[in-house]
Amino acid sequence: HLRTIPSPAPDPPAKPPLPAEPVDTRWTRLSTPDPGVVTAIAMTQDGALLAGGNADGAVFVWNARGAVVARLRGHGGRVTALAFGDDGRTLASGASDNQVSVFEVDANRAIYTMPFRGPLALAFSSDGALLAVGGTERRISILDRDTGRVDSLPDATACAALAFSPAGGRL
Repeated sequence: HLRTIPSPAPDPPAKPPLPAEPVDTRWTRLSTPDPGVVTAIAMTQDGALLAGGNADGAVFVWNARGAVVARLRGHGGRVTALAFGDDGRTLASGASDNQVSVFEVDANRAIYTMPFRGPLALAFSSDGALLAVGGTERRISILDRDTGRVDSLPDATACAALAFSPAGGRL
């Protein structure tokens, strides 16, 4: 008895190599007015502003051309987290001094400050009305921008990242 063995399927044609990604020349090297290591960054949704916090507690905001447009002070320790509100004019920062601050970038001033041990994660709701804060504490705090009220979700684990759903109804 002879059996016919089917011939192997031909190799699929080789895929063409992926084109090289174009270099984005819109980015520029940024320098901080103060020496120090940048320890946290955040960017506005439209890419118009970039914020960086350093080990000395300073927060700098650059525009797309690389010019410093704001220098925000208010921390006595290393900046550990940053988040822009959707409006691009509000910036939250957390630091190793166990404080979270919310700044009006245009006015170069803090509008809220709250204690929080070990902040590592910050997130604004899509309407900017709520700020969630997580970190090494076993809770997540939620600051209401309009009332200044802080609610907590107890019994949380340590938290290094937070995000609201696009509609803002879920954290």
